[in-house]
Amino acid sequence: MDTSNGALDRGRPEKIRAFHLERLALVYIRQSSPGQVRNYTGSTAAQRDLKELPRRWGWPDSRIHVIESDLGRSGTTASDRPGFGEMLTWIDQGKVGIVIYRDPSRLARNPADDVRFFLSAKRAGTLIHENEVLHDPANDPVAELFGMHLGGLLAWYENENRVRHFLDARIAKARRGEEVSAPPIGYVRSSRGQWTQDSDPQIQAAIERVFALYATLGSLGNVIKHMRANHLDFPRRLRGVVTWRGVDPAHLHNILRNPAYVGDCVFRRHPARSKSAAPALTARREPIVTPDHHEPYVTRAQWQTIQDMLTSRRPSIRPVMGKGHALLQGLLRCGQCERWMRTQYWARDGQARTATYTCRHIDEWGESTHVVSCLARFVDRAVVQDILKALRPFQLETALAVIDKARAEQTSVERTQRRQLERAEDEVEQAHQAYLGANKKHPRVKVHLETQFDAALARLEQLRAALSAAPASARQPLGPEETAELLQLSSQFQELWDAPTTTNTDRKQLLRILLSEVVVRQTDKAVVDLEMVWVGGRRERIRALRPQGVDARVREQTLAGVPATTIATELRAAGVITSTGRPMTLNAVSQKLGRLGLRKGAQWQAALRLIRQALLDGRQHREILTLLKDQAAPVLGSWDSRRLSDVIRRLRQGIPGIDPLPEVLPGDRQELEVGQIIDARRRAGATWIEIADGLNATGLKPQRAERFTPNQLRTLHLRAQARVAPAEPSTT
Repeated sequence: MDTSNGALDRGRPEKIRAFHLERLALVYIRQSSPGQVRNYTGSTAAQRDLKELPRRWGWPDSRIHVIESDLGRSGTTASDRPGFGEMLTWIDQGKVGIVIYRDPSRLARNPADDVRFFLSAKRAGTLIHENEVLHDPANDPVAELFGMHLGGLLAWYENENRVRHFLDARIAKARRGEEVSAPPIGYVRSSRGQWTQDSDPQIQAAIERVFALYATLGSLGNVIKHMRANHLDFPRRLRGVVTWRGVDPAHLHNILRNPAYVGDCVFRRHPARSKSAAPALTARREPIVTPDHHEPYVTRAQWQTIQDMLTSRRPSIRPVMGKGHALLQGLLRCGQCERWMRTQYWARDGQARTATYTCRHIDEWGESTHVVSCLARFVDRAVVQDILKALRPFQLETALAVIDKARAEQTSVERTQRRQLERAEDEVEQAHQAYLGANKKHPRVKVHLETQFDAALARLEQLRAALSAAPASARQPLGPEETAELLQLSSQFQELWDAPTTTNTDRKQLLRILLSEVVVRQTDKAVVDLEMVWVGGRRERIRALRPQGVDARVREQTLAGVPATTIATELRAAGVITSTGRPMTLNAVSQKLGRLGLRKGAQWQAALRLIRQALLDGRQHREILTLLKDQAAPVLGSWDSRRLSDVIRRLRQGIPGIDPLPEVLPGDRQELEVGQIIDARRRAGATWIEIADGLNATGLKPQRAERFTPNQLRTLHLRAQARVAPAEPSTT
């Protein structure tokens, strides 16, 4: 040991060597809470006095550092103690010769932090002084080091046992229905310890207002904008003192979510979260609820409505809208796996693209756990039809009632503003009286009161300026005449939706304003069960009919004796469309009846015989359509070229009760003749346009048009080749 320092050497412990003195001496000070720092000043002073030890042992003041940045911080974790982390960093860097603290409970109340500190000190050769005992972790006997570790474990045990007993007592008290926490703003604790509504009517009105505003405006942002525009403050209580300030989204959300305002007392409402550096972990623990504990501010029905609204507006990452014609892209969610459904477009050559909503979940083995798929046109139509019904214009009486409610709200806002102005004037008067009554012998007191008076006067002037600058009831509720005009304009919403100037992007944006999501609950071959979640939180179940579902409804109503015209009208009113996306007309219903074998027998048989005879007479399609329009029964619906071609194809295949068509019809002979002419002219090198002009000059006409076109000739030529070409045997 270095003996060059004389008297200092004689009082210095032998474990302290020269290289220790060349490093830093750290004095670590900690109190567990701000209250302890404020109330137990003697403990802090006693810990600060420990810096005399390294000074007496030979450390210069320049190398003695007192770490007191952890005053008022709990020792249960190291993540919230910057002083502890800084100390460990210096030890790991080899800059610390000794660490001094009063007892193990001041260093840490977590065994992991205690062991981490000990290992760092052992590797760096740092000395430890605790409980007036100096330890050398690198050289002391194992038994002595074990005793030091045991002291840290006892400190942890003492803290955990005290916290557990305190928590058990609070839990037992909460289960008896007693209050174990401070009441939220709007409630005060009575002399008997019970929660009662605050006697201040302004505080009561402020609490009731935020619930009413959210139920009306539907979002936190709208409520805050309304309160700021009308200069409406919200009360807050800090250490028994109520102050009025503006409200922010987090505070407003906490108020609306607090079940105390519905009359319930809830202990452990929030989950326990770890404060470690790792991602926050949530500890599951059941809250203790005492229903109907105190007088509520809102009813349970109103409370549940607001909770549903808050849940529906929970932020979520939705897929982008996209540029296709699928309206629910980014809004449709699979009800089985809760994932957003993908939008896929597909089409055969020469056909328009068709959108399909799909969800295919693949497990870790690459197998599909479920596949959900539905055509976009059916789902979109059902959702849009329901929205258009919901957006039908209000009745005049209903609209006037809503306007009366808005007028009452405006009156309440003006009354609140007057109260705020009166409160500010009272504060100015109180500050002025305090200033006048101040003792002139104490100039500092008078200066302080003068500052308070100036601040109160500035707040009053600021409030007056804000209220005068705001447009006084600039947005007055509409009168009866203006309301009637607005309702007339709103009745044109259907026309605006269907207008050609309204793009799919406009429609998608409107749907996102109205809906949070649409959940596909169940699908089968007949229907798609959907749950619409409106932005306001309301949930609604609807069904989108697929073609098989439409067939089932048509069959059911027909067997019940409902006419085809009535069926078509009801299907159109319900928004049902055909597989091609067209409205359900009488013709479409008649075709379904034919496929289902439910069409009127005698009238249908007569129409089939009329078509057959016309084909045998060599009549063209346009002539047959004229005959059907004049002679076919109206109950069979209207006829067009597509429907006629479908019937002719079925006559060729054979229909019970009707003689089959011959293999070659007069129209077919003309088609063969035209095909031969086309083939001969093509061999001679004529173009399609020259061949079409030549056929039109002969007076020949196609079945479905007045003149031949080059495209028709190509089709006829290919059809003729397919008929005469023999089937070639396979070479494979």
